[in-house]
Amino acid sequence: MSYMSLEDFKSQFDLIFSRFLDSKMPEIEVVSPHLRSILESSRNMWTEGGKRIRPYLCTLAYQAYGGTDVPAILFASFALELLHVFALVHDDIIDQSETRRGYKTLHTALTKQHLQKKLHGDASHFGVSLAILIGDLLFSFSNEIVTQISFPKNYVERAQKLFYTIQQQLLLGEYEDVQATAQLESVTEDQVIRLMSRKSGRYSIEQPLQFGTILSGKSEVYAKTAFGAFSKPLGIAFQLQDDILGTFGDPKKLGKPTDSDIRQGKPTLMVVYALKKISGDTKRTLLDILGNQQATEKEIQYV
Repeated sequence: MSYMSLEDFKSQFDLIFSRFLDSKMPEIEVVSPHLRSILESSRNMWTEGGKRIRPYLCTLAYQAYGGTDVPAILFASFALELLHVFALVHDDIIDQSETRRGYKTLHTALTKQHLQKKLHGDASHFGVSLAILIGDLLFSFSNEIVTQISFPKNYVERAQKLFYTIQQQLLLGEYEDVQATAQLESVTEDQVIRLMSRKSGRYSIEQPLQFGTILSGKSEVYAKTAFGAFSKPLGIAFQLQDDILGTFGDPKKLGKPTDSDIRQGKPTLMVVYALKKISGDTKRTLLDILGNQQATEKEIQYV
């Protein structure tokens, strides 16, 4: 059996994403022409900018265990990507991020639109409120996809059960991340590794592999044990690389600034190790800068 390269996969997958949005536009137009225009303007960010790691791993696992219905697994894996896009929309609000994949984040674009049109009320509240609702809409779309998967009923039921677990663990991981950010000084190495395992080891690597394995016909128990030994450490490595790039990478290639993790005070292993090595005024200065959205460029470089 031949497997698609990631680039070939993305080409086919992005077409599915675009067609799905097209299918939703008529009913959205009836409810709100404004919402349709927002979704249309967000289309490029959602359909062209993503890595597609989760649906790709899902598809590879499905094929590795004998699955042959490629169109069906591509559609099924789309649920994972819609869930991820929902998470990004909400994550950008939580992190107060202004750019994503080289585009303005949804809440930032909506805030700017409010200001440009001189609408009534608070522009920031308007942008955040609509972005939350659009994220929720994407969340509902992901659940809709899971109900439309065209595999044997018992496969689908097992996959749905896993999908709801993925949703819950994603939200719990985000909750833990926010809480850890607020307690930055006391966060331990074990806590950060556990958080990376939950947010990347499971959500980005292990669970997409399990999803594809279940839809190939394997049992839940088999799917859980088949990839656990390497998927968790691989997910942690994935997150470590992301954290390093998020601070030391090229903003143009990343599509977002490299000072955002510092301004948000993200509890990365780099921060935990740095806080272990310093004390006194140096430690106090570092803690004052971490999480300070108004930090100067000089302060960012200090970190």
